[in-house]
Amino acid sequence: MRLTTKQRLVGVERVCWVIGLVLIGSGLFHLAVFAVDGGP
Repeated sequence: MRLTTKQRLVGVERVCWVIGLVLIGSGLFHLAVFAVDGGP
């Protein structure tokens, strides 16, 4: 079974969304640690 171009793009888009959400979550986590720790 071969994937069509549209199906392949949907898969790539899903991976991009997951990576973006992980990066945003990581940034928020570091911001919270920065706020609790008291800054530099």
